[in-house]
Amino acid sequence: NMWKAKKRSFPGAEPNSSIKKQKVTHNSETTQTTLDLYLTKTSQKPKETSLVLELSDSDKSDSEDTVTMAPEELKFDVERIQYDLTAEATGVADKWDDFHVKLASSPSNTYRLVSDPSRTLPKWNLIMESLSADMKSGTAIRDAILSYNPRQANKWDFDGLRFFLKKSLSVEERETFFGHTLPFMKNLALRLPELINQPIPILFSSMEGSIMLSQLQIACLMANMFFCTFPMRNTWGSDLPSVNFNQLYSQPCDKSKQGKLRCFIHYFWRISQQTPVGNVSFTRQVLDEFPEWEESTKQFCPLIASCYGTIEDDGTDMLQVDFANKLIGGGVLGHGCVQEEIRFAINPECVVSRLFCQELKSNESIIIKGAERYSNYSGYSKTFQWTGDHVDNTSRDSLNRLNTEIVAIDAIKFNNPLSQFSSEAILRELNKAYAGFYKANSSAPSDNTPVTRDHRGCATSEGDIHVTRDHRGCATSLDDTPTSSGNIPVATGHWGCGAFRGDKQLKSLIQLMAASHSNRSVRYFTFGDRNFQQQLESLYTILIKQKITIGKMMNLFIEYSELLNKEEYAVEDPPSLFEFILETLSREAYPHQDRREERERDDEDEEKTDPFSGDEST
Repeated sequence: NMWKAKKRSFPGAEPNSSIKKQKVTHNSETTQTTLDLYLTKTSQKPKETSLVLELSDSDKSDSEDTVTMAPEELKFDVERIQYDLTAEATGVADKWDDFHVKLASSPSNTYRLVSDPSRTLPKWNLIMESLSADMKSGTAIRDAILSYNPRQANKWDFDGLRFFLKKSLSVEERETFFGHTLPFMKNLALRLPELINQPIPILFSSMEGSIMLSQLQIACLMANMFFCTFPMRNTWGSDLPSVNFNQLYSQPCDKSKQGKLRCFIHYFWRISQQTPVGNVSFTRQVLDEFPEWEESTKQFCPLIASCYGTIEDDGTDMLQVDFANKLIGGGVLGHGCVQEEIRFAINPECVVSRLFCQELKSNESIIIKGAERYSNYSGYSKTFQWTGDHVDNTSRDSLNRLNTEIVAIDAIKFNNPLSQFSSEAILRELNKAYAGFYKANSSAPSDNTPVTRDHRGCATSEGDIHVTRDHRGCATSLDDTPTSSGNIPVATGHWGCGAFRGDKQLKSLIQLMAASHSNRSVRYFTFGDRNFQQQLESLYTILIKQKITIGKMMNLFIEYSELLNKEEYAVEDPPSLFEFILETLSREAYPHQDRREERERDDEDEEKTDPFSGDEST
């Protein structure tokens, strides 16, 4: 029998805590009863209170019972959940509740007749009718979308979409879009009940879990996002990202927004030519335990810094960092067009994560494996533009996923840049990076060898680590690193250093520290900044030479934070973090030289203050 909680209370939790979901399963054969709880905002396990549930048999409403469970009987560890939606459905095909994605094809998705408000009809019938109509213009697309979203008629702006289709596309491109790509997209969207035949659960905050979808299922969901068929978001919609494309259709339709629209339309054209056959997994990783950073005796992992290349182009077979927003995808469906939005535009299958990934907390990351790249691009932010087709030749794993692994970690946005050097902010960013880089069962030590550089100033070797180079003489891979620890390297760059105002020097060291504790090497892209590449490599060489530990670096951070709080730096520029670290390590490595220089300075000061020094006539 399946039991459901009719009344519940949870004493001892925070005022705003709640039980999101409860299920009690009773096995009559083993007389064993299990209780599954999904809790939010719970401060700690109650010590002197009990959880009381009034239970009723879901099949027999007149059968009720009350169960009182003592604190020691409650198990508060939420087990990892995995959903493979590519498998053949075996249970309920639809769930219209706060724990699953609400689909347009659900029988519960209804609308009321204007002529008779007491009657409700399935909205999916209306959607099918609207998307079956002929569309030859942006206005026709708008009319179809508003036919099943009538309340948004005065809110949603489609002028950007109409401008894009009329002014941005060439005559030939418009003919291809309206004559081939758009009809394919409509048919694909209408296959929703066929392709998504089991409920898609929401990966809530603090709940570790994984969802796997086929690329065809993702394409179907993307088509429904394009046509804005998704109903209103769930009850906790404020911490779930938007999913319909309506914001992408509004004015102003600047160059970057046109670039994103081209990426998405090209994606649909590509899959209309050849149906994708792989899978993509989306994993929410949640950590409850973190290293004692100040006490760590680990040394720094291998590093290659490169002023050439990008994460997506040159991070093959690496864990590629997405400089994420806490709402995954950031402004990809709006006006945003920086690192995360660009990555989601050229790898459109990443966008589907917005359907079921709740806002990221400080101890969480989202890992996307298998998303295919379809587009090339140039520029950044306002200069971003689509430049053509991209054929992704990445190999596949045993689950038929491309070996492209993207990890989304969100940095803090600092209104006051100096606040990022506080112990609390540094600890938060360290733990966040570690939550993204961590992989279970990886304890092998990593090599610690300084980099050498070629005549162009680019890394060329790391001792015993084999490094291959491109035609420019720049390092392109850390081939042997994965075999030493079992973990692929991290491909990253200036995480959180753009609009979020993070300090490049601090963020680079934080990521190195987190990767070192995760037994990963690092490929750091400076995006054309040769000066920073050389600074980072120079400091790294000294860190390795002096065998500086992660704990030592954490304490240097604390010392630097204390230095910034001194009054003299309220009116003058303090040394940079790298300068401070180099000076401190030099002073500690050569204490006698430091004292000699100090005595020489004292002697010079005495000569300056002695009224008779240096004056022979006196």
